[in-house]
Amino acid sequence: MDSKAKGKRFELECCQVLSEVLGTPVERTGQYSAKGGTADLRVPAMPWMHWEAKKRGQPIVPADLSGFYAQAVRDAASLPSTLPLVACRWDRSEYLMVCVWALDLPRLVDLLAPSRGWVRP
Repeated sequence: MDSKAKGKRFELECCQVLSEVLGTPVERTGQYSAKGGTADLRVPAMPWMHWEAKKRGQPIVPADLSGFYAQAVRDAASLPSTLPLVACRWDRSEYLMVCVWALDLPRLVDLLAPSRGWVRP
């Protein structure tokens, strides 16, 4: 299978998992735009999310995560107030990892709170 087909399949998998977790549809942006600098996935109900989806043939190491996140930050910078996020997995793992910068966690919680019914103490 070529890398574009593999990437598309992984993006569709991410859409399914994230849609279930977030409780709202998640879509591939490849079906809307093929230009660089755009997120791999979009959440119409949460336009502040900038998702990159990355899959590797070998185990993902910290250097990979750093590169994945750096790309998400670079791409998200063109849209103020977007939050860069990364969904990633390696081929032999059934677990989808989601990466967010630790300093962005409070902002992520605040942005998700209304849709989840969360109230800050």
